Amino acid sequence: MTATYRVLLQQEKTRAFLSEQGAWTKNVDAALDLRDSVRAFKLIKEKGMTDVQIILQFRRKRFTIRAGERSWPRVVHSSPDHDPSTPLLSGTP
Repeated sequence: MTATYRVLLQQEKTRAFLSEQGAWTKNVDAALDLRDSVRAFKLIKEKGMTDVQIILQFRRKRFTIRAGERSWPRVVHSSPDHDPSTPLLSGTP
């Protein structure tokens, strides 16, 4: 079954997308599809990325959903043993 949308990372200022090679590209068709938002958040955290937004690009291209840092959750629990008082991801409250 084909997914109905792609999960992409985009630099907010340049509007470039993260590619499969790890470089930034203006070509949305060459953008890395992370397939789910949890994977996108983990990559952002692991790489210490700032000023990026998560893009949900729907296959029918009728609309796109953008979620920048200001709208990200303060805490995302990745495992039952994670201390909830220690944020894994933080954005502007």
